[in-house]
Amino acid sequence: MSVIKLEIDTKGIATVTLNRPEKRNAMTFALLKELIKIAQKIKKDKTIRCVIITGANQVFSAGIDLNDLNNPKNTAYALWELAKPGQSLFQKAFLIWQDLPVPVISAMQSFCFGAGIQLALASDIRIA
Repeated sequence: MSVIKLEIDTKGIATVTLNRPEKRNAMTFALLKELIKIAQKIKKDKTIRCVIITGANQVFSAGIDLNDLNNPKNTAYALWELAKPGQSLFQKAFLIWQDLPVPVISAMQSFCFGAGIQLALASDIRIA
């Protein structure tokens, strides 16, 4: 199962769906990296006219997945991302949406905490 679904309709509307419903779409390192890849893909696609970001199962996002963050094998990586010069993975995963040449809309429902709020704030329009 993919952690993010990307659907592009015939009218050029891209729907990006956070797809971890069993974890209320909490964000792992893999999901953050995928957000960056999808935003880069959308930026290159000249047929896309608008982006809608939403969450699976009627939940936007419960924030960072603390199990992923607290996993000992991820501790050094997380510390490096927070301490390194320049944009961290956490910053880039959200700020990249502001650089898109098309409007980005966050369709928020139910939970929207922490990193979910950061993603929503990176959008041009937020609908709750």
